[in-house]
Amino acid sequence: MQNEIAIESFNNGFNCAQSVVAAFAPEFGISRELSLKLATGLGAGVNYQGNTCGAVTGAYIILGLRFGVDKPHDTKAKNKYRELADRFTEEFLKHYDSVNCRNLLQADVSDPAALQKLREANVFNDFCPKLVKRASLILEQMLKEKID
Repeated sequence: MQNEIAIESFNNGFNCAQSVVAAFAPEFGISRELSLKLATGLGAGVNYQGNTCGAVTGAYIILGLRFGVDKPHDTKAKNKYRELADRFTEEFLKHYDSVNCRNLLQADVSDPAALQKLREANVFNDFCPKLVKRASLILEQMLKEKID
C-alpha cells in the first residue's frame, strides 16, 4: 500500500526520497508535509550530485525512524541499524546493479546538459518510479517483520 502512495507522490512531482519518506513517515507520527520537507535535498542522488539514489536514502530514513539510534553510545542499536540498512541495500541490489543514482541513470545528473537529456528521454518518468516502488516494497516487507 505504501508503495502506491510513494509512486503517486513521485508522479505528482516529488523526488524519489520525498516520495518514499512521505509514504511511510505518518506511521511514525511525522506529518506528510514535514516528511516532504525533510527529504527535499535528497533527490537525484543527494541534491543532484548523482550519489546514493533518493529512493534508497529515503528508505534509510524510514529504517532510522523504526530502528534508529537515539543514544550516542548505544553500540548494539547502531550495529542493528547498520545490519538492517545493509539488508535493505542487498535486497535493492538484487534488482539493480547499484544504489548510486549516477550509475542507475547512466548519466551525471550534476551536469545540466546530461540532466536535460535525461528529462528529454523521459527517464525520470519511466525509470525512477520503478526505483521508488522497489524501495517501498522492500521497506514494506522489512517493517512487517518482527525484528528485535
